[in-house]
Amino acid sequence: MHAWALTPVLALAASMLATPTNEWYNCPWFSTVGNETMPEFTYQNTSAQSMYLDVPLCYDNVCSTKDKTLSVFVKRYPAAEPSTPPKSVKYLQGGPGYASNSRTSTTAGFMSLYTMDHRGTRRSTRLEALCPNQTYTTNTAWFTGCIGRIKDTYGPDAPKGFSQLAKDDVYVYGASYGTYLGYILDGVMSESPVSYFPHRDRNAADVETTCYCICDRDPACSYKLNRNVKQFTLNVFKKLDANDTVCAQTIFAAQGTPSTFLGAVFTKYI
Repeated sequence: MHAWALTPVLALAASMLATPTNEWYNCPWFSTVGNETMPEFTYQNTSAQSMYLDVPLCYDNVCSTKDKTLSVFVKRYPAAEPSTPPKSVKYLQGGPGYASNSRTSTTAGFMSLYTMDHRGTRRSTRLEALCPNQTYTTNTAWFTGCIGRIKDTYGPDAPKGFSQLAKDDVYVYGASYGTYLGYILDGVMSESPVSYFPHRDRNAADVETTCYCICDRDPACSYKLNRNVKQFTLNVFKKLDANDTVCAQTIFAAQGTPSTFLGAVFTKYI
């Protein structure tokens, strides 16, 4: 299922193009940070352009800090052979996961792809100066101090405001936690009642079950896999999880529990 999210951030790109200090410039297909290096790469003659946008921290009816801004890194891959009428997709990736530009090939050069670095990540305004050295800490005192410093710097409204973003009329394709920004069809969490990843496993299971049934009806496939493909697969997972074969031990050593690893692999194949 596609997940669609709404956000005002990328909507600013069009209105900011006329601002001299916020202009598109040609850049490598893969952007880097600091001393990173990446091989030169293009896809079907597509080019890449980047822009740093100084965007407001707050928006009307969301919060009231008017004099604070954030720098957001935005990138686009203009369509090499634009359709009629021209089409574009604003893409918000989740993660840790695929980079946003990994979706460029899916547009086949007919649609322009816009993407960005989320606030606080990569080239966009980061929070190290306010919350240094312990990004993944679970220490309550550290977290409280971090939020306090963010409020002191950006105003008391900085840590909130997402609930209002769904009122924006600009549609953006969101994946994983990219769906958090606004109304979602399938994403990180539902609004009421709150539950985490509410449909992800169920939706994947529906598709997988359909594939198993197709194999069951195919004489060659069902013969090789004992005529009940889904049960055969579950039995393989159970045997591997027992960790009593060289194959299972190899998977355990490299990837952890075999059923978890192979289940994710098979889901991606489907």
